[in-house]
Amino acid sequence: MSDKKTPAPHRAKADLAAPRSTSGAIDAFVRHARAVAPVHGTGTGRLILALDATMSRQPTWDLACKLQAEMFDAVGKAGALNVQLVYFRGFGESRASRFVRDTDALKTLMTKIDCRGGHTQIGKVLAHALKETAREKINALVYIGDAWRRAWTSFPTGPGGLA
Repeated sequence: MSDKKTPAPHRAKADLAAPRSTSGAIDAFVRHARAVAPVHGTGTGRLILALDATMSRQPTWDLACKLQAEMFDAVGKAGALNVQLVYFRGFGESRASRFVRDTDALKTLMTKIDCRGGHTQIGKVLAHALKETAREKINALVYIGDAWRRAWTSFPTGPGGLA
């Protein structure tokens, strides 16, 4: 066998460059974003924020905490939204907070979570969401974590599901 390897084809730099927006398009977007009025509803929404706190998330955990704190602050300004933090980590550990509206309480809850080695336990999060939905409507579930590794056929949809 030969030690020679076939070289990879050389690509032109133009092929690798991502398309860029024009300054006019950016200005138009910013003008439009500023013109959009915030939506203020009369009711309250319920959101489950599900977090994968397994060790694979450790390298970006501090950044995620910072970004989620900013997200919580934006939620507080936008209106009434009750948020429940649900997380899993380790081997079989899964926890859920109470629903809170206070953004400082959300940030405090988030900073108390640390990553631990273990397996992805998204099934527990979905089962919890179904149980909460049976009690009172959940308007949204946001999952922040690793990729879904199971067949979509195992995702609970339809009657009695989350769809």
